Amino acid sequence: MAIARLREQQLSSAATLYADGSGPKWSFLEHLFQQPLARSWVFAKPEIIACAWFSVIETEAELIDIRVLSHHQGSGIGRRLLSEALHQLGAEQVTTVYLEVRESNIAARKLYTSLGFLPEGRRAAYYPTVDGREDAVLMRRTILVNSTR
Repeated sequence: MAIARLREQQLSSAATLYADGSGPKWSFLEHLFQQPLARSWVFAKPEIIACAWFSVIETEAELIDIRVLSHHQGSGIGRRLLSEALHQLGAEQVTTVYLEVRESNIAARKLYTSLGFLPEGRRAAYYPTVDGREDAVLMRRTILVNSTR
């Protein structure tokens, strides 16, 4: 099992993580991959079972999406992938990472908090739901550049 930057020849394999239609549209992520400000990492063994997508502008990054195949969720793969991605971003002189998470996604919020993300605000009615809209919790983490995890 290895964590590495997503390569172009792996895009079709990474697309299977988004087959259920949840999260960002695959066409958006595929377009993002082509942008010079995009960073994406995968966890593969050898098939891709997790992927994390970021947009980077100078010393700031935003986590666009992190996805783990459902039958691997809860195994620590998401934590390992995100931790390594944060380490790599720090090596690129990124000092701050932002993200938005559904208020109801307690598991993700616990993961992010355990990795040093702190709540910083809310976006009211940000995410669509079956019954209407749901707030997003904004979170931020500072990275010590060139540090160990």
